[in-house]
Amino acid sequence: MQKYNNILVIVEAQQEKQVALERAIEIANYSDNVKITAFLSIYDFSYDVTSVLTIEEQEEIKESVLNTNIDWLSKILNKYENDKITIETKIVWQRNQAEAILKEVVESNCDLLIKGVEQHGILDTLLFTPLDWQLLRHAQIPVLIAKDHPWEENQNIIVSIGLTGYNSEENYDNDKLVNNDIIRTAQELAILTKGNIHLVHAVAPITPLPILDVPNISNEFFSDAIVKDRENIILKIADKYRIPYENCHIEKGLPDEIIPTIANELQAQAVLISNVARTGISGAVIGNTCELIVDELNCDLMVFRKK
Repeated sequence: MQKYNNILVIVEAQQEKQVALERAIEIANYSDNVKITAFLSIYDFSYDVTSVLTIEEQEEIKESVLNTNIDWLSKILNKYENDKITIETKIVWQRNQAEAILKEVVESNCDLLIKGVEQHGILDTLLFTPLDWQLLRHAQIPVLIAKDHPWEENQNIIVSIGLTGYNSEENYDNDKLVNNDIIRTAQELAILTKGNIHLVHAVAPITPLPILDVPNISNEFFSDAIVKDRENIILKIADKYRIPYENCHIEKGLPDEIIPTIANELQAQAVLISNVARTGISGAVIGNTCELIVDELNCDLMVFRKK
């Protein structure tokens, strides 16, 4: 994809198969002058045992770990390099992996971040923020969470359309901008892979305020009216980008339920979505839609940060 020319790939330490790197190479094969940086952040916590180790011993540990990983990464990359693609490497000594990655994104002016998916347990998602969650929340560039499958032709590409701000003048332009960016990226991917674009929008259940209660009119009436209003907006977007109406899916339900369901039904190759970062307790416990669905999808997830 021509718009991504400086790709940062997160290397999975001591893994023979590098899913994120394979996806970056696929993208590079479609474009010219793409720079790929294989990035590895490492740290040995025995380095922190200052009460036992001297400064010289600490430095020996650091140098040994770095050299071991440099040799290992060099052998891994030999399998992936070819005449067309050059892969640069960068290994840093950093306790906080997310901090190291986000810093590199800014300093190297990267335009796409690719990472292989992690599988999270229940305690991970409730008590901790896994690395890919942190990247999805805080990276200022698109993040592609890659799963272990090749991009193939004639597959479905899902674009999750957010309409939160379409009823607010303050957020309307931002919503339009991020939706336009997502759809244009999907179109480029569809051209390269001869894929089909589907627009998906989930209408979350809304309970009318008591002041709006009208005799003989049920909550279902209000819900249907909202769905109809959202459908009209989605169809206008589809018209603009020449997407067939039959490829538009407007469903009642929560996004983290609707998106994976439709993606799995369509056997989608990728899901593209925007991210609005939550903060505080709700962000720590509930997570964002993209974080909630990343484990439920059988395809790649590409997240565009909404300002």
